[in-house]
Amino acid sequence: LFGFWTGDNISFLTSSGLFDNFKVDKPTRMAQRKQLATKASLAANKFYFAGGIAGLYVSLRAYLEWRKEKRQTLQDRIDAAEDEDEELEAKRAFDKAKAKQFILFLAVLKSSCDVLAFTNNPGIDLWQKHYGRKMHEGLHCLCGLISASTVMYNFFPNASNEPS
Repeated sequence: LFGFWTGDNISFLTSSGLFDNFKVDKPTRMAQRKQLATKASLAANKFYFAGGIAGLYVSLRAYLEWRKEKRQTLQDRIDAAEDEDEELEAKRAFDKAKAKQFILFLAVLKSSCDVLAFTNNPGIDLWQKHYGRKMHEGLHCLCGLISASTVMYNFFPNASNEPS
């Protein structure tokens, strides 16, 4: 994401004229400005896409590792409970673990939607390259809305549980 930040800032600063060569005439200077800003924007998009792929890998790996380790252990604990108190405690731990699993699932969902949306950005254009057309804007928007919704949910997870 540092590459995205750098490319995006170079694009902005170029567009504002910071890197202009005043030794050339104005039309040439404007063409050079546009060319550099475009290159910086495309590089920023590529870095952003790479960051999205890395985020998907990390969130999917965390989800799969958690599921492999925690879920079966907790189910075995419920099955091995010898009395009602022990079983109730094991079920509570299992319910807490399911809540953690849901949060990890949301991270995978968000990352998946981000990667899908990033594939449609200029400089990436995977849909254009492989199918000859851009991704449908409705799907692109839906991915963005789902991604944003998961972020909002994570910021306000207990909003309905708070007293009025």
